[in-house]
Amino acid sequence: MDTKTLIIVALTVALAITLSMAVILWTRRTYPGFGYWVAGVACGCLSSVLFLLPRDQFSPWLTIVLANYLLLAKGILFLRGTLIFRGLSPRVGWDIAGSLGYVALLLWFSYGDPNLNARIVINAVFNAVWMLWLAGVLLTRRPPYFGSADRLQAALWLVLATADLGRALYAGFFAPPLTDFIAGPAYQNQWILLVILTSLLVALSQVIMNAQRLEHDLGQARAALEEDMRERERVQGALRQAKARLEATVNALPDLLLRVDRAGRARECHTADPNRLILPLADFLGRPVAEFLPPEAARVILAALEEAAREGYHRGASYTLPLPQGPIWHELSIARLGGPEVAEPEFIMLIRDITARKLAEEQLRISEGRHRLLAENALDVVWTIEPDGTISYVSPAIEKLRGLTPAEAMRQPLEEIHPPESLAKNLGYFQELQARTRAGLPLEPFRGDLEYWCKDGSTIWCHVMVLPLVGPDGTLHQLLGVSRDISEGKRHELALRQARDLTEQANEALRAANEELQRLATTDALTGVWNRRHFEQVVAAETRRNRRYGEPLSLLLFDIDHFKAINDTHGHLVGDQVLIGLSHRVRDQLRGVDMLARWGGEEFVVMLPHCTGTQAQHLAEKLRALIAAEPFPGVGRVTSSFGVAEFRPPESADAWLNRADDALYQAKAAGRNRVWLGA
Repeated sequence: MDTKTLIIVALTVALAITLSMAVILWTRRTYPGFGYWVAGVACGCLSSVLFLLPRDQFSPWLTIVLANYLLLAKGILFLRGTLIFRGLSPRVGWDIAGSLGYVALLLWFSYGDPNLNARIVINAVFNAVWMLWLAGVLLTRRPPYFGSADRLQAALWLVLATADLGRALYAGFFAPPLTDFIAGPAYQNQWILLVILTSLLVALSQVIMNAQRLEHDLGQARAALEEDMRERERVQGALRQAKARLEATVNALPDLLLRVDRAGRARECHTADPNRLILPLADFLGRPVAEFLPPEAARVILAALEEAAREGYHRGASYTLPLPQGPIWHELSIARLGGPEVAEPEFIMLIRDITARKLAEEQLRISEGRHRLLAENALDVVWTIEPDGTISYVSPAIEKLRGLTPAEAMRQPLEEIHPPESLAKNLGYFQELQARTRAGLPLEPFRGDLEYWCKDGSTIWCHVMVLPLVGPDGTLHQLLGVSRDISEGKRHELALRQARDLTEQANEALRAANEELQRLATTDALTGVWNRRHFEQVVAAETRRNRRYGEPLSLLLFDIDHFKAINDTHGHLVGDQVLIGLSHRVRDQLRGVDMLARWGGEEFVVMLPHCTGTQAQHLAEKLRALIAAEPFPGVGRVTSSFGVAEFRPPESADAWLNRADDALYQAKAAGRNRVWLGA
């Protein structure tokens, strides 16, 4: 079969496909993008027609340029249709750029440099590019409801693209120069057969894709319809439940529920207790209220109905009915049925028995009047504060107490009521109330003394008692307080405190004087160490302790060598400084339990508890070296001699001291500036 015959066959197939898809499009059972597919098939048909025209009778732009471009347009339209079919936006710029480049190349190789091989390469490459692009869209942009038809079509486009690229390769590099497309090489017939086959399969896959989407949308619509039906059943069930709840609510209402017209004629009546009706149903259904109720009660009901007709509702009107067992009070709540445009509206009227509330309100009014009378004639100030901190009541006694009228006192902020210290105490109580309320704890009352500002700028003191009034749910409703003037008691308390302070000051001064006397009696005035009298008292106590427990006890007796020469040469003031400096050097080397005292003149004594004679001798040698090592200001080097004696029970304290004095004498006789341990 020659190429021309195959083109005729391809044209026939393309026409059949175009007509079939046009019929499907005409039935309006397609999605956006299907029309582009039909247009693409039509381009293929027209291209086949143009290829069959005699080239010696028609211009090349028609039989070559336009015929080839229609093949590219077929691919472009297929790609646009596929993108739109999948809800994607086609890129017009690429279509225009590709078309312009393709046409420009065809014109050049048809008129500028006629070359059939080049036109075959251009046609094959451009078509292959669009086919590959189309295959990529089909494989990567797949909606979840697609079946396998798009994969089949993608495979067909890949086969055609591969065939076109192979055709381009052969025509560009291996085929001899061609002069007539119809009399082309043998492979061209196989390519045309492949195009015919793939065209049929592509059209089939496009129809299948449309059918699959129709089936998916039908399934979605069916599911939505089923969901709507289920929702309708749920709504109907909810309506039935709501109707049942409404009926139960109406039946459970302790009030009288009526459907009435504008004249008060009852069309329908509901009550949980028919015995509460003051008349049988037959005596008032369908009758205006003016016919069976007292005039005042009928007037109130009709006025309430008129307001409900204008406004849509009415609440709060009440009336009384005199009965043999006593009067009863009723309260009305009325709602209009329908909008204001209804000429003869009906109303739902709820009649509530408020007799118990009215009696309770009357009792409360009497009780409140009684308590207000007591509060206004009491000497103490009675006041109330709301939970938001506003003062809601102050008794007239405030004027005598603070010079303010009750109205003035109720307008004052806390900063103008209390000085800072009492203000802080007041705010602290409020914060504690809030914290206990949040924690669900019981609220505690307040009792304490607070200071108040008076109108003239002075202050008074009051004993304040505050009681939190709480509701059944535990929330704070009000604070009830009583303030009693205790200024006179505060003045007495202040005077007593001042007297007590003066007494404490006098006692403190006396203690200080006694301590100073004690210090003067036990310390040496010049050096600040213990004096001889206090030392002898401590020695007596320590010797008794030694006799009882047997712990070692030693004594150091030392004086300054040639001290008289220091006084004669440098004066007594310098000598006194030597004595002070020496006592400081020695005291800094002693333990806390050791005792340094001035024995007399330039002589000093040290008592060393828990210390043997040998240990005392070592300490004396250390002190002697320390005294001699550093010169004294204004005098120079000063030396001292030490006598050491350990206490030996049962000897007396005097005998012990005499042994230490003898040891000091031995040290002096041995040449001074030395330590001598007594025998």
